Amino acid sequence: MPRIFYLFLAAAARSAHEVCDGCEDRQSLLQVQDKQSRREGVGLDLRPSIKDKQSVHSKSWKEAWDEDPSMFEGCSKVFIDVGSNAGTHIRKLFEPEKYPNSTYLEIFDHAFGDSSFRGQASAASGICAFGFDANPRWEPRYREIEAAYSKQGWRARWFAPVLVSNETGYGTFYLNPDEEHNDWGSSIFNLGDSTNASVSVPEIELAQFLKFLNSHAAAGYKLMKMDIEGAEFYVLPDLIKNKLLCEGSLNQMTIEWHDRFLTSNSSLQAARNLIEQVEGPGKCSPSKDTEVLLLDDESYLMDGIPLP
Repeated sequence: MPRIFYLFLAAAARSAHEVCDGCEDRQSLLQVQDKQSRREGVGLDLRPSIKDKQSVHSKSWKEAWDEDPSMFEGCSKVFIDVGSNAGTHIRKLFEPEKYPNSTYLEIFDHAFGDSSFRGQASAASGICAFGFDANPRWEPRYREIEAAYSKQGWRARWFAPVLVSNETGYGTFYLNPDEEHNDWGSSIFNLGDSTNASVSVPEIELAQFLKFLNSHAAAGYKLMKMDIEGAEFYVLPDLIKNKLLCEGSLNQMTIEWHDRFLTSNSSLQAARNLIEQVEGPGKCSPSKDTEVLLLDDESYLMDGIPLP
């Protein structure tokens, strides 16, 4: 579906002085989760300077595959973390004993087996994880996790900074800094004011990645977590169009919707129509639809737990 179809969604939140719908509820949630974070042994300062970065380039997943055509080989159980932030969900996948209060552990147990099975080397378990995030802040952290996990035989790979979209090119990403909560509101929408920094980062077509993954990975189970601060309204119509929200392509997806960032009646209605389509049946008939669960696990948000 052409991106222009959803341009009005971005326009609804583009004003530098607009405030997101539901901010009072969001602030209450921030306070609760901040208290939880302080209880959970957290607090690594992972923030590199990004003040002067107007445009950031990173190695794309396709470039990575060109360099390593075995990237998807043997991956029969795949977790795709779209909106990875500090990378904590992938850590919960491989190191669940360090995150006992995470509500996502039950999802991982169902999809990929219990903690003892997931702790095996990927060559034995078939588990691979791929993450995406647009915030340049996290790229050094991802490389640290990748290096530590490689020593354990765990296959985890991040592509960052990149915007997941329905086209390729470059897009503007607003950093919406929130140091106390690991910049969790950074987005394609400017949710703050005119002083917010922005960077131009590569856009990737998520549908293309999923098609390629399905063509080159081993048959098995695929789980996606999507938490991309409003960009889901660009990405998901393209996945529906390409029959990728179907069990043969993606078994399960967890998502947090961000229609609260939208303010006009027309954009809210369009978002609600898309939500109904994504969550409803019949996208893949006669095949089964991807199971869609509404889940936002922000536990251990300020992850400072040591790497293995």
